Amino acid sequence: MGGLLSGIAAGLHSQGSSAEVIGIQPSGADTLRASLAAGKVVEGATPNTFADGLATRHIGQLPLEILRAVHARAFVVDDRAIARASFLLLELAKVLAEGAGAAATAGLLEHPELARDGPVVVVVSGGNLDPFVLDHVLFIGLAAEGRLLRLRSAMRDVPGQLAAFLKVAADSGANVRHLNHERESPDLPPGRVTVEIELEVRDGAHGLEVERAYRDAHWPVERLPVHAT
Repeated sequence: MGGLLSGIAAGLHSQGSSAEVIGIQPSGADTLRASLAAGKVVEGATPNTFADGLATRHIGQLPLEILRAVHARAFVVDDRAIARASFLLLELAKVLAEGAGAAATAGLLEHPELARDGPVVVVVSGGNLDPFVLDHVLFIGLAAEGRLLRLRSAMRDVPGQLAAFLKVAADSGANVRHLNHERESPDLPPGRVTVEIELEVRDGAHGLEVERAYRDAHWPVERLPVHAT
């Protein structure tokens, strides 16, 4: 582990560049930072990250020596930050990046101060992303960008109520993603149902507009956390 980063560092150094080299690792495989601080290879715990290209227990000895020689630094980001970076690379740059390939982008998004002193080159490497993992990455990205909204409301169990409830979403420009209509819960009094709805919205501001539209229409809505179904 560390071959790509140390190779870039060695190449820059051989050309007389003074560019700072920064490595980004997932928090579930944080070995580079400890090794740089200790001045020797430090073995970590069993990796726990979807960025399998970075899921190693230790950095190689030679890469560590090179990185220490150029005074490289290291930062960590969690898997949700990496997933968000992968989502943004796909949506904005049309680049499909696996977890390990999107880690550097996640590092810059989580630590914008790294760009304070001048231009930054972010390496995006690797697009080996399993379709099922990609599906989860897209969900995390949509949730992180405020593009999903979940609401719960109780209503009378009579014809037309659900249609009226959904019409508020439609009139607000929100699209239904998931709907759960619950009428058999022991917590519900007779003649009442609970509806949980997940909506696609443009952004966080639009989500607030949709929620406000429900309240203005006198629907008692509760905003729920967005999670994978």
